[in-house]
Amino acid sequence: MAQVAIMYYDDTEHDRIVAAVPRNRTVAIVEEAPEFIDYLQFADERPELIAFDTSVIIFDGLLLCARMRELCPRARLLPLGIPSDTTAALAHLGCLPPVDAHDPNLPALLRAALDAPPPPPPDALVRALIEEARIAEAHMRLPHDWPETLIYATTPARAQALRAQFCGQGPVYVAANLDELRQLMNEIYITRFVATVEDAPLAEPLIWDNSIERFTVRLSPEPVWPLELGLVWG
Repeated sequence: MAQVAIMYYDDTEHDRIVAAVPRNRTVAIVEEAPEFIDYLQFADERPELIAFDTSVIIFDGLLLCARMRELCPRARLLPLGIPSDTTAALAHLGCLPPVDAHDPNLPALLRAALDAPPPPPPDALVRALIEEARIAEAHMRLPHDWPETLIYATTPARAQALRAQFCGQGPVYVAANLDELRQLMNEIYITRFVATVEDAPLAEPLIWDNSIERFTVRLSPEPVWPLELGLVWG
């Protein structure tokens, strides 16, 4: 088993990222989330460091992180991406602060990540996310006629509250801003769109396909991160 496991979507960057890893560590790098989960699940040993691309689309970044926490509870988790609305949520899941994969100091950042203490044991919220990740992964791997749901949520708390309502009904994708929303609409065939009453007005003009089923949800009271389990899973 590699001591450093990396999942990065753009395979043209693989050689550069691998070259940044300290020479005394073995490296495995995978492009897609499902294959990466398989790699971690069936390995004889667990890696010291897992670096993963936060721009993954087919498997939501928070759920991917939760699944990695389940499979490798003592591994350091390093998001490769710029800080975003999900940074605080990733930190609660035990991730280190994100680093830009294009940072010229990437070798030093990877060495610092390897020297960091391992994450604490999963708490109740992390365990709930792990269970949700199992559901999402099962839907992602098996052929089905479930709807493809796109959630637009501008805060991690809103995203998690909406995701919890729809995660058992097929693949769920989350956009945190309008640029991500446009990208998902261009790359994935969406059959259902979900947003809160606060976020829907800006997003709905971009949902030009009238065949897409639309849901506008009022979350009351407004959720805050980390969510109380009763609000989401009760």
